[in-house]
Amino acid sequence: MNRPDTRPKRLPTQVRSRALVDAIITATEEVLEQRGLDAMTTNRVAELAGVSIGSLYQYFPTKEALAAAVVERRVEQDWQRFAAAIARTRGQGAAALIDALTRDSFRAWAERPRLYGVLVAALERVERTAAIDATMQRMSAALLEALEDAPIVRTDRAAAIRIAMTASQGVLRDATASPDGWLGDRSEADTLADEVSAMIRGYLFGPDDG
Repeated sequence: MNRPDTRPKRLPTQVRSRALVDAIITATEEVLEQRGLDAMTTNRVAELAGVSIGSLYQYFPTKEALAAAVVERRVEQDWQRFAAAIARTRGQGAAALIDALTRDSFRAWAERPRLYGVLVAALERVERTAAIDATMQRMSAALLEALEDAPIVRTDRAAAIRIAMTASQGVLRDATASPDGWLGDRSEADTLADEVSAMIRGYLFGPDDG
């Protein structure tokens, strides 16, 4: 059985074509959120984006390619948010950095928990697990650098940071699997983020870290 093509047919190069592709990806997010990947159709995405189905197919051959584009957009947004938190908390100490990174991530996912849940469930199907892994490695390297002078109690600092990040990601993925119970609103996201941040700080810095 042939797997659906998840690669875009072409990349937009002009301002107008970039705007068109952006509208298509935004519409895909809406339809994924409403219907999930199985029930999503390219016709519905084109209709919501206000473009012809022919224009959609110029860039995306399948609905899996559409979902893959959403994953790539969200992964890039995750990275930009991560880097911004590191810059924003520079000089404030390791605890403040961990708190900011965790809270920013949980708040972002809480804004669209169903969308993130659909994307997590579809990662293998849309062949974007490698993109997630690459971004996690990029984040781990950036965090390792940001915590260069922090009193991490673990012998292997790089491994400890990757474990901490993987644990946080695991909680997020579990939370989006049941959005009504775990990430119902921003307040619930902040409460959950605080618990995860405390867990990570205790693991990295020991029980006496503030």
